[in-house]
Amino acid sequence: MLRRRATRRAMLLPVCVIDGFLGPEKSARLLDFATHNQHLFAPSDVHNEAASREHGLRRASLSLVEGHAEALADFTAAVDANFIRLCKAVGVPEFVVSECEMDLVAHLDGHHYRRHVDVLTEAARAETTADRMISLVYYVHQQPQAFSGGELDLFAIAGPGSHRVEPRHDRLVAFSPMAPHEVRNVTLPGNRFADARFSVACWLCRARGGSEDQTPSVAD
Repeated sequence: MLRRRATRRAMLLPVCVIDGFLGPEKSARLLDFATHNQHLFAPSDVHNEAASREHGLRRASLSLVEGHAEALADFTAAVDANFIRLCKAVGVPEFVVSECEMDLVAHLDGHHYRRHVDVLTEAARAETTADRMISLVYYVHQQPQAFSGGELDLFAIAGPGSHRVEPRHDRLVAFSPMAPHEVRNVTLPGNRFADARFSVACWLCRARGGSEDQTPSVAD
Protein backbone atom coordinates (compact mmCIF):
# COMPACT_ATOMS: atom_id res chain seq x y z
CA MET A 1 0.00 0.00 0.00
CA LEU A 2 1.44 3.34 -1.05
CA ARG A 3 1.28 6.01 1.63
CA ARG A 4 1.61 9.66 0.81
CA ARG A 5 3.56 11.74 3.29
CA ALA A 6 1.75 14.87 4.43
CA THR A 7 3.71 18.06 3.83
CA ARG A 8 3.32 21.35 5.65
CA ARG A 9 2.90 24.40 3.50
CA ALA A 10 5.19 27.27 4.39
CA MET A 11 3.42 30.30 5.82
CA LEU A 12 5.71 33.27 5.24
CA LEU A 13 4.32 36.60 6.38
CA PRO A 14 4.69 39.64 4.06
CA VAL A 15 8.03 41.46 3.98
CA CYS A 16 8.46 44.97 2.58
CA VAL A 17 11.90 46.24 1.48
CA ILE A 18 12.42 49.91 0.58
CA ASP A 19 15.82 51.01 -0.71
CA GLY A 20 16.90 54.66 -0.51
CA PHE A 21 14.49 55.21 2.38
CA LEU A 22 16.09 58.39 3.78
CA GLY A 23 18.21 59.41 0.82
CA PRO A 24 21.94 60.29 0.72
CA GLU A 25 21.91 63.42 2.91
CA LYS A 26 19.75 62.17 5.77
CA SER A 27 21.25 58.69 5.87
CA ALA A 28 24.72 60.25 6.00
CA ARG A 29 23.63 62.49 8.88
CA LEU A 30 22.40 59.52 10.89
CA LEU A 31 25.55 57.53 10.16
CA ASP A 32 27.70 60.50 11.19
CA PHE A 33 25.90 60.70 14.53
CA ALA A 34 26.36 56.98 15.17
CA THR A 35 30.04 56.83 14.25
CA HIS A 36 30.97 59.88 16.34
CA ASN A 37 29.13 58.86 19.51
CA GLN A 38 30.54 55.49 20.48
CA HIS A 39 30.49 56.60 24.13
CA LEU A 40 26.67 56.71 24.00
CA PHE A 41 26.34 53.00 23.18
CA ALA A 42 26.02 50.24 25.77
CA PRO A 43 25.42 46.47 25.56
CA SER A 44 21.95 45.78 24.18
CA ASP A 45 19.34 44.40 26.54
CA VAL A 46 16.44 42.01 26.05
CA HIS A 47 12.90 42.81 27.09
CA ASN A 48 12.25 40.41 29.95
CA GLU A 49 14.03 38.74 32.84
CA ALA A 50 13.73 35.19 31.52
CA ALA A 51 15.40 36.14 28.25
CA SER A 52 18.03 38.14 30.14
CA ARG A 53 19.30 34.95 31.77
CA GLU A 54 20.44 33.70 28.39
CA HIS A 55 21.28 37.17 27.10
CA GLY A 56 24.88 36.45 26.15
CA LEU A 57 23.84 33.51 24.01
CA ARG A 58 20.76 35.07 22.46
CA ARG A 59 21.82 38.63 21.64
CA ALA A 60 25.12 40.46 21.27
CA SER A 61 25.17 44.09 20.09
CA LEU A 62 25.40 47.67 21.34
CA SER A 63 22.46 50.08 21.67
CA LEU A 64 22.22 53.85 21.93
CA VAL A 65 21.34 54.88 25.47
CA GLU A 66 18.02 56.66 26.00
CA GLY A 67 17.63 60.42 25.71
CA HIS A 68 18.80 61.03 22.14
CA ALA A 69 15.57 60.84 20.14
CA GLU A 70 16.55 63.94 18.15
CA ALA A 71 19.19 61.86 16.34
CA LEU A 72 16.38 59.77 14.87
CA ALA A 73 14.10 62.67 13.90
CA ASP A 74 14.65 62.21 10.14
CA PHE A 75 13.89 58.51 10.43
CA THR A 76 10.74 59.12 12.47
CA ALA A 77 9.48 61.67 9.94
CA ALA A 78 10.09 59.26 7.04
CA VAL A 79 8.23 56.46 8.81
CA ASP A 80 5.33 58.83 9.46
CA ALA A 81 5.23 59.85 5.79
CA ASN A 82 5.19 56.20 4.69
CA PHE A 83 2.87 54.86 7.37
CA ILE A 84 -0.08 53.96 5.13
CA ARG A 85 2.26 52.32 2.61
CA LEU A 86 3.87 50.25 5.36
CA CYS A 87 0.51 49.11 6.74
CA LYS A 88 -0.60 47.92 3.31
CA ALA A 89 2.70 46.18 2.58
CA VAL A 90 2.70 44.27 5.86
CA GLY A 91 -1.03 43.52 5.70
CA VAL A 92 -2.08 45.48 8.78
CA PRO A 93 -5.18 47.74 8.83
CA GLU A 94 -4.34 51.39 9.54
CA PHE A 95 -4.22 52.11 13.25
CA VAL A 96 -3.45 54.90 15.69
CA VAL A 97 0.23 54.75 16.65
CA SER A 98 0.24 55.22 20.40
CA GLU A 99 3.95 54.54 20.77
CA CYS A 100 6.98 54.31 18.50
CA GLU A 101 9.74 52.26 20.13
CA MET A 102 13.18 52.80 18.63
CA ASP A 103 16.65 51.43 19.19
CA LEU A 104 19.81 52.51 17.34
CA VAL A 105 22.01 49.42 17.30
CA ALA A 106 25.63 48.70 16.39
CA HIS A 107 26.65 45.16 15.45
CA LEU A 108 30.40 44.53 15.66
CA ASP A 109 32.49 41.41 15.05
CA GLY A 110 30.71 38.30 16.34
CA HIS A 111 27.49 40.13 17.15
CA HIS A 112 24.14 38.52 16.40
CA TYR A 113 20.53 38.16 17.53
CA ARG A 114 19.22 34.61 17.68
CA ARG A 115 15.79 33.59 16.43
CA HIS A 116 12.94 35.41 18.19
CA VAL A 117 9.66 37.25 17.64
CA ASP A 118 8.92 40.89 18.46
CA VAL A 119 5.50 40.40 20.01
CA LEU A 120 5.56 40.57 23.79
CA THR A 121 4.01 37.72 25.74
CA GLU A 122 3.12 36.87 29.32
CA ALA A 123 4.87 39.00 31.94
CA ALA A 124 6.56 41.31 29.41
CA ARG A 125 3.22 42.15 27.79
CA ALA A 126 1.59 42.75 31.18
CA GLU A 127 4.10 45.55 31.79
CA THR A 128 2.96 47.49 28.70
CA THR A 129 -0.25 49.17 27.54
CA ALA A 130 0.28 48.79 23.79
CA ASP A 131 0.95 46.00 21.29
CA ARG A 132 3.56 45.99 18.54
CA MET A 133 1.86 46.04 15.14
CA ILE A 134 4.73 46.62 12.68
CA SER A 135 8.44 45.85 13.01
CA LEU A 136 10.95 47.98 11.10
CA VAL A 137 14.70 47.66 10.58
CA TYR A 138 16.67 50.41 8.85
CA TYR A 139 20.33 49.98 7.89
CA VAL A 140 23.13 52.55 7.69
CA HIS A 141 26.84 51.84 7.40
CA GLN A 142 30.07 52.93 5.77
CA GLN A 143 30.54 52.45 2.06
CA PRO A 144 32.21 50.37 0.86
CA GLN A 145 30.85 47.99 3.48
CA ALA A 146 33.55 46.78 5.88
CA PHE A 147 31.63 43.90 7.46
CA SER A 148 30.13 40.70 6.13
CA GLY A 149 27.17 38.71 7.41
CA GLY A 150 24.52 40.36 9.54
CA GLU A 151 21.69 39.35 7.20
CA LEU A 152 18.13 39.38 8.49
CA ASP A 153 16.51 35.95 8.19
CA LEU A 154 12.71 35.84 8.45
CA PHE A 155 11.12 32.43 8.95
CA ALA A 156 7.71 30.98 8.17
CA ILE A 157 5.28 30.86 11.09
CA ALA A 158 4.34 27.33 10.00
CA GLY A 159 6.15 24.82 7.84
CA PRO A 160 9.56 25.28 6.23
CA GLY A 161 10.68 28.39 4.40
CA SER A 162 12.55 31.62 5.05
CA HIS A 163 13.36 34.96 3.47
CA ARG A 164 16.83 36.52 3.73
CA VAL A 165 17.38 40.28 3.53
CA GLU A 166 20.83 41.78 2.99
CA PRO A 167 21.72 44.74 5.27
CA ARG A 168 22.27 47.38 2.58
CA HIS A 169 22.93 51.03 3.39
CA ASP A 170 19.76 53.20 3.47
CA ARG A 171 17.45 50.17 3.27
CA LEU A 172 14.26 49.77 5.31
CA VAL A 173 12.65 46.41 6.03
CA ALA A 174 9.09 46.14 7.38
CA PHE A 175 7.43 42.94 8.60
CA SER A 176 4.98 41.55 11.13
CA PRO A 177 6.19 41.36 14.75
CA MET A 178 4.79 37.80 14.75
CA ALA A 179 7.34 36.66 12.17
CA PRO A 180 10.21 34.64 13.68
CA HIS A 181 13.51 36.23 12.66
CA GLU A 182 17.18 36.47 13.50
CA VAL A 183 20.29 38.50 12.74
CA ARG A 184 23.09 36.30 11.44
CA ASN A 185 26.61 36.60 12.82
CA VAL A 186 28.56 39.68 11.78
CA THR A 187 32.22 39.45 10.76
CA LEU A 188 34.14 42.73 10.99
CA PRO A 189 37.92 42.61 10.41
CA GLY A 190 39.64 45.06 12.76
CA ASN A 191 36.38 45.50 14.70
CA ARG A 192 36.41 49.29 14.31
CA PHE A 193 33.25 50.88 15.74
CA ALA A 194 32.85 53.27 12.81
CA ASP A 195 32.70 50.27 10.45
CA ALA A 196 29.88 48.54 12.35
CA ARG A 197 26.60 47.33 10.91
CA PHE A 198 24.37 50.11 12.27
CA SER A 199 20.60 49.77 12.23
CA VAL A 200 17.49 51.35 13.67
CA ALA A 201 15.08 48.82 15.13
CA CYS A 202 11.59 50.28 15.39
CA TRP A 203 8.20 49.02 16.51
CA LEU A 204 4.95 50.82 15.78
CA CYS A 205 2.52 50.12 18.59
CA ARG A 206 -1.24 50.36 19.06
CA ALA A 207 -2.79 51.01 22.46
CA ARG A 208 -5.01 48.24 23.76
CA GLY A 209 -8.65 49.24 23.71
CA GLY A 210 -7.86 52.58 22.05
CA SER A 211 -10.02 54.29 19.44
CA GLU A 212 -9.26 53.41 15.81
CA ASP A 213 -10.92 56.45 14.24
CA GLN A 214 -8.18 59.00 14.91
CA THR A 215 -5.64 60.10 12.32
CA PRO A 216 -2.57 57.83 12.64
CA SER A 217 0.76 59.55 13.17
CA VAL A 218 4.14 58.22 14.19
CA ALA A 219 5.38 61.67 15.17
CA ASP A 220 2.57 62.39 17.67
